Amino acid sequence: MFIGGIMAGTLCHFEISTKDPAKAEKFYTDLFGWKITHDMGDDYLFVNTGQEPGGALGKSDDIKLGDNINMYFQVDDCTAYLKKAVSLGATLVKAKTEIPGHGWYGLFTDLDGNSIGLFEALKK
Repeated sequence: MFIGGIMAGTLCHFEISTKDPAKAEKFYTDLFGWKITHDMGDDYLFVNTGQEPGGALGKSDDIKLGDNINMYFQVDDCTAYLKKAVSLGATLVKAKTEIPGHGWYGLFTDLDGNSIGLFEALKK
């Protein structure tokens, strides 16, 4: 099914819950170089990744581990970004792991325990 020319199920926005938006802003800006704006105040920060989809960092006082959705962000070097995330305070969950015929993935939890996936495409 297509909605306005876009395939249904295509990631169009992401939200990452955080207890401390300012701390999360610094973490993700340092990790990925995201451009983050405060258009709706300091509790809901818009994220520009440089291309679609965009997203937001939203303040939440009640973050429960396991109550999140894995989102995968494409990177050019999964191992390097996992190491960088850990150096910024993240916890490694899954080291770079092959997805035969597609590439590699890895997982970390951010400063608030959100599970974040990284995907490195197979270079053809």
